[in-house]
Amino acid sequence: MYPPAGACNISDISYFNDVVPVIQSKCLDCHSRGLTRYTFATYADVRAAANSGRLVAAITHAPGAPVMPKDGPKLDSCSIAKIKSWVDAGAPDN
Repeated sequence: MYPPAGACNISDISYFNDVVPVIQSKCLDCHSRGLTRYTFATYADVRAAANSGRLVAAITHAPGAPVMPKDGPKLDSCSIAKIKSWVDAGAPDN
């Protein structure tokens, strides 16, 4: 489930190439059908969650945050690192 050491490249993270595939495969099942308070149907939706801190808190299972993906395993460490890197870069639309 976790990539081999050094196999996760977190430089030049792109919303389209790195974040969207994770959102599509792990989040949209619930976050696009009105099953939750937050939708991730658009870049603006995901960026709002990123800028508020909710996205990283949920995927890292931070204390007090909802555990995401709900009813599923925690995202692999590389996916989390990529999303955190994107958020740390200001959540650009790239």
